[in-house]
Amino acid sequence: MIRSGELARALCALAAAGMRGVLMKGAALAHTIYASPCLRPRADADLLVHERDREAAERVLARCGYTRAPRIAGKRIEYQAPYYRDAHGLRHVIDLHWRVFNRQVLADRFPFDELAARAVRVPAIAEAARALDPVDALLVACLHAPAHHRGQRRPLVEAYDAHRLASDFAPDDWRELARRAAARGVRRLCLRGLREAQRRFGTALPGHVVDAFSDADSERERSARLLGAGRSDPFWNDVRAIPGWTGRLRFLYEAAFPSAAFVSHQYGVRSRALLPLLYLHRGVTGLFRRSLAR
Repeated sequence: MIRSGELARALCALAAAGMRGVLMKGAALAHTIYASPCLRPRADADLLVHERDREAAERVLARCGYTRAPRIAGKRIEYQAPYYRDAHGLRHVIDLHWRVFNRQVLADRFPFDELAARAVRVPAIAEAARALDPVDALLVACLHAPAHHRGQRRPLVEAYDAHRLASDFAPDDWRELARRAAARGVRRLCLRGLREAQRRFGTALPGHVVDAFSDADSERERSARLLGAGRSDPFWNDVRAIPGWTGRLRFLYEAAFPSAAFVSHQYGVRSRALLPLLYLHRGVTGLFRRSLAR
């Protein structure tokens, strides 16, 4: 397949440069739990690298012909950047992550070294290809909706991913899922995703797992549940989740003053003379939207 071949080329280039990458979500699951990769729709390939390898990975992708898409950037505001390459009549997109989730509530709860140590080989893509192991993959499938689709219905494909993953679980897998979810303080959020898979596809959930996940009530669990709270503002939840005022102020600065290139692209203008007005408009409209969300 053209897309798989293009992804394999990028992964091999990263491996040759000494970097470990771990595939997540659609591209990984398409080649591990579906009968054919074409059965799992996806618009990009999510690739997780260690934060220290981020800039080196970006250089490798650039040498492979990939261009970074305009995106707000900073050390705190986002932990991913999409790269695209037009080839063979298709646009190939690699969404490079250096943390699994952008939301600050979850950003530090999935250390790369732990995920990479458990990663499984995906020879169907390439010898260098690695993907999240099934337990981590199920956690991510359950958490992706509250982390990225607040206030919206859970995407059907994510619920089906969770169903397919959970349907292959043995008792030891369920125990390990409960252990990892508890360690990260996301049992209630994980249960919500599993319940959605059960509602839509009849996923069988062991009673002891449901009981253990339902009883979770730690401070970390309560903070994580803010991701799915209907009235809470995700922006200010993220601010509160960052430890220390230095990190919080940096987050606020990066949100208020993204790069000039990003703002110009966002508004579709080239004149730098308009930048002060564009920043002002962005700030005012952002405050207005947040006031309506309260």
